[in-house]
Amino acid sequence: MIEPVFDGFVTQLGLDVAQFEKDLASDEVRAKVATDAQSAKKAQAASTPSLFLNGKLMTNVRGPEQFKEAIREALKTVK
Repeated sequence: MIEPVFDGFVTQLGLDVAQFEKDLASDEVRAKVATDAQSAKKAQAASTPSLFLNGKLMTNVRGPEQFKEAIREALKTVK
C-alpha cells in the first residue's frame, strides 16, 4: 500500500503503482536517494529544482531565460 503522503502524486503523475511501491521498498533506491540527498546538502542545494552550471550552484536564476543567459555567458569563456 502506498504511503498517504505519496498517494496523490502517484495518481496525478500516472505512475505504475506496483512499480512505485516496489521502488519505495528497494534498498537500492533508498541508497540512491540517500546519496543524492548527501550530494545536495554538500552542494548547498536547499530547494528543488536547484540548477548547477559548471559545478556552481546558480542562486540568482529566476526562470528559463535567465538560465539560458547564464549558459550563453558561460559558453563565452570556453576555448
